[in-house]
Amino acid sequence: FFVQKPGFPTMPTIRVVVRFRPINSVERQQAEDKGWSGKTICPLYVDERHLLEFEPADVSEEEKVGHQVRCWQKNVSAASQPRFAFDEILVWVQQQTAFNRIGLPVVNDALNGINGTIFAYGQTGSGKTYSMFGQEPLTDSNVEHLGVIPRCCAQIFTALNSDAGVDRYKIDVSFYEIYIHNAIRDLLHPLKKGDPPLKVRDGPQGVFVEHLKSETVSNLHDILGLIAVANSHR
Repeated sequence: FFVQKPGFPTMPTIRVVVRFRPINSVERQQAEDKGWSGKTICPLYVDERHLLEFEPADVSEEEKVGHQVRCWQKNVSAASQPRFAFDEILVWVQQQTAFNRIGLPVVNDALNGINGTIFAYGQTGSGKTYSMFGQEPLTDSNVEHLGVIPRCCAQIFTALNSDAGVDRYKIDVSFYEIYIHNAIRDLLHPLKKGDPPLKVRDGPQGVFVEHLKSETVSNLHDILGLIAVANSHR
């Protein structure tokens, strides 16, 4: 099995990245019904550029990455309007750009023995599932729309398969859900009568979920199949 010695992370320990999704047709219709138009539809500015300025096709992916958002308020001068700074702000970027900015640093650190976590937070309909998983159904032929998680998995296989120093490796995958009252559910192997409950433990190897089962995978196709199984049990 292949495990590199722990090193230093390639990125700061904690990063906060904001991703804006495009305004959808329903929202545009609601705005039209309310008489909103132009910049009043979405009164936000990223690095002093209104969100709608990022929409044209000739805006490059690099230009869609910012660091500060300003919230426009009526009858309030620009200098007095609220501003919020983040490590990065991704405005209507493609899935590959989101992965490069969010997932790739975590994967690179993981391959160097440094654990990483990507936590997605946002209101319903904000695009969390699309960002993290992609457009369903998830298939390796629908590469353009694959999200951060499938791309992270693909990158792990690419890195290991292209490393001449790697003789052999084994990758196990598990999926679990922390539900109501902190109940832990195995999404690949739903709890059956007589099965011991899943519990979070802290041992010599670090924090782990006791009795959580896993499946061995050999490629991205295997992982996408397991994601479909896990999602069906959510």
